[in-house]
Amino acid sequence: MEIILRALQELWRLFSSKVWKPFRDTFIGSIEMLWLAKCMAYVVLWSMKQTTRRILDASGIVLLFSSLHFMLESISTVFHAELFSVTKTVGVQGAVIFVAGWMVFHNLRELRARRRKSVVVTNLAMLLQELGGTDLAVGDANVREQKLNKFVTKASVACMSSFDKKLCVKMSIMLPSDTDGKLRIRFYAEDAGYDTDFALAKGDGAAGKAYENNHAVYVPAVKQRQGITISFPVKKYGLAPNVYSQAKVEPYQSILSVPIPTLNSEIHDVQGILNLDSIKRDAFTSSDVETAHAFASAVGLALDIHKS
Repeated sequence: MEIILRALQELWRLFSSKVWKPFRDTFIGSIEMLWLAKCMAYVVLWSMKQTTRRILDASGIVLLFSSLHFMLESISTVFHAELFSVTKTVGVQGAVIFVAGWMVFHNLRELRARRRKSVVVTNLAMLLQELGGTDLAVGDANVREQKLNKFVTKASVACMSSFDKKLCVKMSIMLPSDTDGKLRIRFYAEDAGYDTDFALAKGDGAAGKAYENNHAVYVPAVKQRQGITISFPVKKYGLAPNVYSQAKVEPYQSILSVPIPTLNSEIHDVQGILNLDSIKRDAFTSSDVETAHAFASAVGLALDIHKS
């Protein structure tokens, strides 16, 4: 019996090392390559000139074709006559149904985007008004710290409410430590479930890369580690392969790290990092990056006033 048990253990060892491990590594590598290819597709799409993207997004063209189709159908119904007599094959019918479905989907997406932009503008206006009415530079250190905490809490609520509730977006702010210079989580939502001991050196992970190079880093799927870089104010996009560093606790699937700018030219261009994460993979778009950058700028202004 002991001989049989040893033989089975040896067979399992050989299977694990010769068959299972190579298969697992190949599978994981293939998934990572797929996500890298997806990141490359985003880089190409987001890098297109604004006019080209408008043509692709073309809500005006969609509405034009929709209006034209509605007009022709109305004329045909009123006068009981076919304006065009075209033999419609199965392929043509399928194409018409597809285009009609795409039009509906596109217009719904445009409606949601306009609604979200309205929410973002309103939230930013209220946040800046709050900042104007709160003198973060007045009082002793404890009072100023309390004012800053209160403002950042309101900024966090305003930022998170600017995104679709289905994404369950959470915001955190990482600032460099006074002792070792590593980025540590300073502000975060109470229900976020972060590892508060997590720290990143400059250049490590998505937040560390964003802090070192002063550009945003978006990781659509944290398990696959592939990322996209976005620079400001002139938006340029690039790839960041294997950029993500895993933490002990990861209650999210995708993460967006945006630099918090400063107006003080005597120090580093970046004061810290604003992180947005979601329980959904591939949760953020290029418009979301701009939204995050706007809120990061508001937080940066508050930090500048607090330090002055």
